[in-house]
Amino acid sequence: MWDGVLDVFRHWGLTVRTSLFGAVVGLCPGLGGDAASWLCYGHAQQSSKTPELFGKGAVEGVIAPETANNSKEGGSLVPTLLFGVPGSSGMAILLGAFLTLGIQPGPTIINDNLPLVWSLIWALAVANVLCAIVLIFAAPWLSALAYMKASLMLPFVLVLALLGCFLAAGAWENLLLLVVLGGIGYMLKRHHWPRPPFVIGVILGPIAGDSLLKSLAIGGPAYFLRPISLVLMFMIFASIAFYIWRSRKPRTLVLIDEH
Repeated sequence: MWDGVLDVFRHWGLTVRTSLFGAVVGLCPGLGGDAASWLCYGHAQQSSKTPELFGKGAVEGVIAPETANNSKEGGSLVPTLLFGVPGSSGMAILLGAFLTLGIQPGPTIINDNLPLVWSLIWALAVANVLCAIVLIFAAPWLSALAYMKASLMLPFVLVLALLGCFLAAGAWENLLLLVVLGGIGYMLKRHHWPRPPFVIGVILGPIAGDSLLKSLAIGGPAYFLRPISLVLMFMIFASIAFYIWRSRKPRTLVLIDEH
């Protein structure tokens, strides 16, 4: 257990990068924590010296998404308080509590309820520390789940997935969609294609397309020349170029002497 704790400090660079990345993703209203986890997992695999070990026990594949999953809560607190748009499922619950108590989120909340804002910031920081301490002591019991056979968990996961898919909109067509997407996911896994980009594309594709049309309608072609647009495009092309360079770079095989 303590080796896992020390791994965070051994990979401190990855921990810091994914923490910042998760906080930035949390700042985007409505993007959600799943996107932060998947994006940081992809970053960890892309920047690792041994990407072939991901999915086979590489500790970086655990550190990156879990660090982003925790840090995005701090970032998602900003759009929740200032715009009333939750950045994660936890912040959506917090927003519902605000409305129940008569607290109106918005830009004026800093002037009207500054003590409340600071209380939430400190509560979030203290909660992360307390949760880390509690989970460290509970790790021996929680780790027993890793030894449970997947065949025993599969029926429960399948029932919950089907039930959640149907109850989301109350339409039986969603069950057919689940079967189709499940088949696509199986084919992607069978042919060793990454599945997270496909999931992110399905979820964020319509939102990105609608936002692009609105931006072009407001700013015209000059939208692509704005500083933020240029930075985002540079990051996209740099990521693609780095992936191509990484895939063409010859890898050295490390032979381990078992004797």
